[in-house]
Amino acid sequence: MREIFKAYKLLYGFGRKYCKLLLYKVFILAIIAGLLAPVGIYVDKEIINRALLSAKFKNFDITSLIPLFIAFAIIALLKQFLSDLSYGYYSQKFQLVIRTKVRGELLEKASKIKYEYFEDEKTVEIIDRTFNDFDNSVRLLFPMYVVYFLTSSISLVGFIVFTAKQAWWVPLVLLLPFFPYLFLQYIKRYDFYNVIEKYWKKDRINDILAGYLKSRNYIREQRIFNSFNYLIDIYEQRIIKRNKEFEKEYKKYWKDNLIYNLIIDITIVINLLIQLYMLLTNNPNTSIGLFIALSGQILGLKGFYSGLIIPILSSVRQMRYINFYYKFYEFENTKSGSINIVPKEIEIEFRDVYFKYPGTDKYILNGVSFKIPKGKKISLVGANGEGKTTLIKLLLGLFEPTSGHILLNNRLLEDYSEKARCNIFAPIFQDFYKYSLSLKENIAVGSIDNIDNYKMICEAAESAGVTQFLDKLPNNYDSQLNRDFTEGVDLSGGQWQRIALARAFMGNKPCILLDEPTSQLDPMAEAKLYEEFSNIIKSKTSIFITHRLASTKITDKIFVLKDGKIEEEGSHDELMAHMGIYYDMFNSQRSWYKEENIC
Repeated sequence: MREIFKAYKLLYGFGRKYCKLLLYKVFILAIIAGLLAPVGIYVDKEIINRALLSAKFKNFDITSLIPLFIAFAIIALLKQFLSDLSYGYYSQKFQLVIRTKVRGELLEKASKIKYEYFEDEKTVEIIDRTFNDFDNSVRLLFPMYVVYFLTSSISLVGFIVFTAKQAWWVPLVLLLPFFPYLFLQYIKRYDFYNVIEKYWKKDRINDILAGYLKSRNYIREQRIFNSFNYLIDIYEQRIIKRNKEFEKEYKKYWKDNLIYNLIIDITIVINLLIQLYMLLTNNPNTSIGLFIALSGQILGLKGFYSGLIIPILSSVRQMRYINFYYKFYEFENTKSGSINIVPKEIEIEFRDVYFKYPGTDKYILNGVSFKIPKGKKISLVGANGEGKTTLIKLLLGLFEPTSGHILLNNRLLEDYSEKARCNIFAPIFQDFYKYSLSLKENIAVGSIDNIDNYKMICEAAESAGVTQFLDKLPNNYDSQLNRDFTEGVDLSGGQWQRIALARAFMGNKPCILLDEPTSQLDPMAEAKLYEEFSNIIKSKTSIFITHRLASTKITDKIFVLKDGKIEEEGSHDELMAHMGIYYDMFNSQRSWYKEENIC
């Protein structure tokens, strides 16, 4: 229960922070709605009793019933009006404000946490559940469940006051099944919620497969290989199997509910018999009007219990998702140093760097040491899995070395602020993102501070060769890319890679990091493009990662990685003379370039 109160305190804090006035309006309406039930009992009782008196005594002033009928009509109208206003408008508006603001806070937190959390399956699940389930928990827990509980509680208290006047033990009979009913429901529902959690991962896998079946990116290949029906069969089999398993759990849950509802029905009958007994034995605090009014409320006893029990039991389930939120906020933020100055030139040094990914025992880097002087261009080469991309991730601060140090201009990398690092490095990865934005925005994301600097965007596009296909786009730099939106344009892989390269030229950053960004270009085009780079980025410190080695000839030095270590280093000519790993790799690719005498 302590965790539930903590969660409601958190959500109440959101309400006070973002929509205080609206929060209080919702609470006031809930209180008024709760008071209408006992007031309704009194009005119903008086109308019936006075109507009976008017029938018994002909000289009874019938006009005394008019205010009561007016009150009856007002209560009936208010119930519907307050329900519509509270649940249909204020609650929805409150939820919209809170969910929007909370989602904003979650996104801001996600932008600050360490990158390693996005690479670990367990922490990715926490992030995913926080974003997908916490929103829904906010919607249900607050204010919906609070209003529901508050309204039902006030109504039930008023009901108890009327029955307590008949005899002290009548309310006890009324509430007798409540606590055992709550306890049994809590146990069974808790088990059922565990079952739901057990199927969450299976449902997630099914959802991913369903995404393949309707995604434009996958449908083309499915039709080419005629695999569509096969994937549909797999999806249907998984869903059928999941539904059969889930159906067993629902049957258990349904049988338990039959017992619980039978308990409530027996309680309703007992309480109706008690009211009849009070009437027949001429209880001084019982009249025909009160008997009829209370009987109507007793018949709705399930509603009272539901209004009290459902918020409590559902809160138990929602606490699972709230706990994901707490765990998410326990994630450490990326460390940011105090140096905000961006140097015009950068010297990079790796000093005895070891690294293994969090949660693993295998070292990817084993004592890597090298230095890149200011303005020099180097190539990192090696087989797949040797740590080339990992080395770039460490340099960007996405991960921290397990041991050893990375220095920029003889200062530790972590001494630089996160913003300074963003303005120092211009990285382009092989798996760069293709934003469903305009061409201008797709280039400008490389330096978001210059998103309105049209001149810089044009210069970056020119340097990367984007202008070669610019005239073919319908709206020039304002052309919408990707087919996710109306009038979106599809580009070839090579065209997208030139856009990604243009991002690297945004902001005049002193260090360029290219991790196989030209993999979708043919070897000849790639080699020529790297030669263009060499002329464009003469004074910038640059790191090239590529499997196709013709580009290494334009760099000042080459480092060959093997088993997480620098196995060979030197210029192209030096390494060819050494006749080692690089020599073998280069010669295996020589035929790709012979036609143009690039090699």
